Amino acid sequence: GKIERASARAALPAGSTTQPDNVQSNPKPGVLGVYGENWAQDSFGGVRIVEIAENSAAELAGLRVGYVITEIDGKRVVTTNDLAAELAKRTPGSRLHLIYLVHTNLGWMPQKVTAILGLGE
Repeated sequence: GKIERASARAALPAGSTTQPDNVQSNPKPGVLGVYGENWAQDSFGGVRIVEIAENSAAELAGLRVGYVITEIDGKRVVTTNDLAAELAKRTPGSRLHLIYLVHTNLGWMPQKVTAILGLGE
């Protein structure tokens, strides 16, 4: 609501340089806690997870390094920009339905998981 927006402005005064770069004013988007890279195979793309933050939404949902995220709530995710754009629309506590690929002996297999976005740092 309006109250949150007003307090967010007050919380971070203009010209505040003492805070580290990773601190942002509220309200902020929910955090999945993955770092990814663009991935493609046979003209099919997604975001391959290269790092997962400890105790993050991604870790709690069972995502692992090497998995390839291909969809969030029915929307195709092909690049890290797609992933960032989808996450930016959601607040902490949001439920995400993810489809990702896992590499098995039989090749890439799609899996589904629900993650609940965290607050971040």
